Amino acid sequence: MKKATQLGLIPANPTVGVEFNRSYKPAKRKLRYYTQAQVDNFLETAKNERMKLWYLFFVLMFDCGLRLGEDLALRWSRIDFHQQTVTIDTNRLYRAEIGANSSRNDKDTVTNEIELRLDDPKTEHSSRKIPLTDRAYQALKEYRTSQGGNAFKLPNKKATNDFIFIATSGRTKGFPISSKGAEEAMKRISKRAGLPHLNVHGGRHSYGVRLRESGVSMDDIQDLMGHADPSTTRIYAEITPKVKEDAVSKLNKYLSGK
Repeated sequence: MKKATQLGLIPANPTVGVEFNRSYKPAKRKLRYYTQAQVDNFLETAKNERMKLWYLFFVLMFDCGLRLGEDLALRWSRIDFHQQTVTIDTNRLYRAEIGANSSRNDKDTVTNEIELRLDDPKTEHSSRKIPLTDRAYQALKEYRTSQGGNAFKLPNKKATNDFIFIATSGRTKGFPISSKGAEEAMKRISKRAGLPHLNVHGGRHSYGVRLRESGVSMDDIQDLMGHADPSTTRIYAEITPKVKEDAVSKLNKYLSGK
């Protein structure tokens, strides 16, 4: 505002002299996630989807904490089956793609006019190598085997042909799935599983909560999730019922001398 005033963009700085009511307390951000039982239910239901890729897509969110753009941009060359890791070094700018491709004819996939928008990860810390859970590792192996061991070759020669999540059926077979398709799949699967609605990013939050509940340190959670700012990770410091139970269990063992 001060700079805008100096440049003559506004006549005066409206924030000068403004004071906050000291009694005001901003509402805490409500963290929405699935419990482990709900995650298992969701993933089992996802196995019944027409396109089998959705099970793997969401396993990587719930078990590895991938952001939507990271999941959409994932390629086979970033999977190390020997070390059982996934390297995150690319982010798909799906919001930019929506502006460039408003014509969509399939709720699961984009049209054949897509021009992929790829960029580096969200922040420097977002570039990371994540150990795969046994479930994610197995899902990747099985999906690759089901596709004959080869990645799809995209009809669009300008696009990278190494993407994992390519439509396997329909009019847009061979093209990357869309962010809209992922959102619709999340809504569809949660409804079929009888679960409360959770947006796609809730899968990543569920991963953070599981790490916290399993006793992983805040520093390690920050590293695994690729947070640049520790304050972002602090939302997972919120004590869940399971963390409370585990804490009291440790106290009881201490008090009983066990």
